[in-house]
Amino acid sequence: MKAIAGSAFLFALIFATAVHLVVVRYQHKQLYMELHHLRHQQDELDQERSQLLLEQGTAGAHLRVEAIARTKLNMTPPNTGQLMRVYP
Repeated sequence: MKAIAGSAFLFALIFATAVHLVVVRYQHKQLYMELHHLRHQQDELDQERSQLLLEQGTAGAHLRVEAIARTKLNMTPPNTGQLMRVYP
């Protein structure tokens, strides 16, 4: 009787270990997929940041040119009467 109880306990322990192993592998797969998704999202955000920094630098250059034109060259935007539309 003790041998049967011991065998049943051992079987239950092995079964519980196998179920735990399946659960752990499933969680590992889910976490790996989430990591892959987050890395992809990070790459997209890095590209967007680079683009925004480039646009910021370009906008800064335009503002700098306009500031120099106003201060050093005494240039101002034309009045409405000075504008002329040319049609092809």
